[in-house]
Amino acid sequence: LSIQVLFMFVGASYGMSQFDELDVLLKGYDSRLRPGGDSPVNVSFSAYVLSADNFNFEKGEFTVMLYFRQFWNDERLDVKQETVLRSPEGLWTPDMFVVNEKKQPPLEIDNFVRIRPGGEVLWSQRWVKVIKCYNLMVRFSNPDFKGETMCDIDIESYGHKSDDISFGERGEDEFKYEANFQYGKLKINKFDHRIFVSELESGSYSRLVLELTLTDDEV
Repeated sequence: LSIQVLFMFVGASYGMSQFDELDVLLKGYDSRLRPGGDSPVNVSFSAYVLSADNFNFEKGEFTVMLYFRQFWNDERLDVKQETVLRSPEGLWTPDMFVVNEKKQPPLEIDNFVRIRPGGEVLWSQRWVKVIKCYNLMVRFSNPDFKGETMCDIDIESYGHKSDDISFGERGEDEFKYEANFQYGKLKINKFDHRIFVSELESGSYSRLVLELTLTDDEV
């Protein structure tokens, strides 16, 4: 028995790649079960807006491209060395969706997953979304309008209530935008966020609101 244990130790230390180690951890892993046990799993976020364009002021729509990153801890994925994957396939992931997104044919999403010792997981995606923004219609109805226009991007879990998934802060300066972006006379003036619990008939759900503030270049 001692020889077998020694062999397993040597194999784990010298003969296994980070992917081999992950394969071992995934034996018996059920991606349908969220981490955290009886406590809600805490998910935090960061985002970087690459562009905002295709503004349709009459319909109150625009297209946004951004990197959207989610962080959580999965105690079942206690890897020994940092592991990077091209896909989260086979892992539990938060089921986030954009509440005020205009439904479009699905686009291929660029993404990667990073798992660190202790089970810290980062899931990074590049999103392209058509967002509904009523404030753009207000702008359209007033041709002489100049000033700031705020458009929200509302994000929440599709099926997990706040008892299962709670939203948390990562720290300051986690929400950024491309400083040189400009669309016609419009430019991004500010990109911020807020987190709260949304009360619906089906229950309470944590919600993340990304606040994109646009302003005229002439202002």
